[in-house]
Amino acid sequence: MALPCLLALFILTVVATNSEATSVVGNGQHGRVKRSKFVGLEEFRWPNGKVIWRYDPKYNHQDKRDQLERAMSVIEKYTCVNFEELKTNSPRLPYYLRVINGLGCYSSLGYMKKYDEKKLGRQDLSLSLGCYKGHDIRTLLHELGHALGLYHEQSRPDRDDNVNVINGNILPNELPQYMKYPWAVTGRTKLPYNYASAMHYGSRFFTRKGLATMLTKDWRDQFMIGFSAPGLGEADYQAINTMYKC
Repeated sequence: MALPCLLALFILTVVATNSEATSVVGNGQHGRVKRSKFVGLEEFRWPNGKVIWRYDPKYNHQDKRDQLERAMSVIEKYTCVNFEELKTNSPRLPYYLRVINGLGCYSSLGYMKKYDEKKLGRQDLSLSLGCYKGHDIRTLLHELGHALGLYHEQSRPDRDDNVNVINGNILPNELPQYMKYPWAVTGRTKLPYNYASAMHYGSRFFTRKGLATMLTKDWRDQFMIGFSAPGLGEADYQAINTMYKC
């Protein structure tokens, strides 16, 4: 698959079919230093770390604005990235992130202006009603992480050193969600593999018949995967800061 096509894949957020445990066992790192995961090319960075965004005029969940803005403010607190809402109706708009009510929760990966072949001047961030969960803003952080350029944690090329992906238990159409990407694509920086990150899938995401789709190498880490942490982890913020040269 050509690199532009690969990077243009929509990254989906899903809800586990079982109730994922929320307890955290140990620190999950055991002193191991791995590499991080993010789009490794400069062209996929939002210029100057500023994400221009606006709601689609037909978007009907603006009453959830406080949750989305809270997620944005959390990222702004721990990184040098800024989110700026576009409020003008000028015909000459900068390239921006459009929040839409699509089929579920999804985002393109990083800044996609170069691949805006239809010259729409925007890329979409789909946040349907199910993406909003009150005080729990992990799904919003997950999708904003993708929009900034973060891959799923289990897409790292060193994934197999940390978890076992059981392909036979994954819905066939969803196997691409478990692809690994080389360091040349994901970027290179020494950061720990983060089981508790909101960017990590749970143990039964996209499961067939309720069977485990992913098991950690160390059983003590098993209950950390699948949005067990309040949101993005320290390593995720470090990755964003590395991407945007904070």
